[in-house]
Amino acid sequence: MNYLVSIFGGLILVFRVWLTQDKLREELQFRRLYLSRVVNFHTFMAMTLSFENHIFNQIVMTCWPVMILTSVWDYNFFKNFKKRPYWRKNKGWLLVERLTLHIPILVIGGVMYLQGFEKWFPRNLSFFPAIVGMFLVFIPFFLMDERWTKGYNYPQPLIMIVIMISSTIVLNIIIVFGIYHVDFSQIF
Repeated sequence: MNYLVSIFGGLILVFRVWLTQDKLREELQFRRLYLSRVVNFHTFMAMTLSFENHIFNQIVMTCWPVMILTSVWDYNFFKNFKKRPYWRKNKGWLLVERLTLHIPILVIGGVMYLQGFEKWFPRNLSFFPAIVGMFLVFIPFFLMDERWTKGYNYPQPLIMIVIMISSTIVLNIIIVFGIYHVDFSQIF
């Protein structure tokens, strides 16, 4: 079963890279390098590695709260989709791009949280995966995302950073100190 997850994850990863970096290069412009798209690549890399890599698992779980926030932006995207005349050329592909952007991260991250931390991380895991994961997420954000580099849509990038750092700290306290008995299934 793991090999099917790996194959599917790899195919989606290649598809997403092609879609965002090649097919929709003109339509997405600088948005091709937004944090959500980078996290999307990391999510499908986690899937390609059958969710056995702690670094990518941690990225998915750490970024999940931010993706809840960005799903509000998806609502606005779909609501105003027909009003965007400059997207006439590839409207269908843009729709596919948006449907495969935040939704998979929300679903995969949600399942990971519901199944519990112990399924995805060994007890007393070091801070190493968190540090590497932070570099894999924050470096592209600080270097390539124009919301940060050029102040586009400010204070949106600041809000995203605060949520990311907060969720990283909380998740690492849970993982490093082995506080695994957060049974989310009892909440529902």
